[in-house]
Amino acid sequence: TWGVVGNKQGIFYYWNEKGYGILEDLLIRFPNAVAIFDAQGDLRKPRELAEKYPGRIKFAWYGGDRLGGELVRWKEESSDDIIIDRNRMIQHLIDEFTLGNRIHLYGSEPEWEQYWQHFKAIYRVVEENEKTLRKRFIWRRNGDDHLVHCTNYWRAGIYLLGESGQGGFI
Repeated sequence: TWGVVGNKQGIFYYWNEKGYGILEDLLIRFPNAVAIFDAQGDLRKPRELAEKYPGRIKFAWYGGDRLGGELVRWKEESSDDIIIDRNRMIQHLIDEFTLGNRIHLYGSEPEWEQYWQHFKAIYRVVEENEKTLRKRFIWRRNGDDHLVHCTNYWRAGIYLLGESGQGGFI
């Protein structure tokens, strides 16, 4: 399980472990925090956690580009499912890190080396639709990019839940 922990002030922790021990410890330590899981893959344990921590577990799906102009939206109004425009949201993250300096990482540079290696493993390509001649940017990978997606889910939580996620996002 890969994950990042942060709030509106930035990201202060990331991890990788087999199992869900660290995640559950964080849910206990931060009782107002919300966890956002990748909704694709084995969801048995995340669904168990959703029952154990009602209202604190959300599931993220990558939808098609241009979700009606939105970067992030709820799948349905009463749903715990979040739909994210994958490529636009990754670009938004990159812009926030590089142009706006809006995402802060707390800790020393060496502590974040593995995190940055995941961002170094993604690259942007341009695809052109031959029929419409429209260009679109797509983010691809050439190595582990788990923490990119964890950060995307964290950012989606900030975007959608804002103040209601006062305990932060996991």
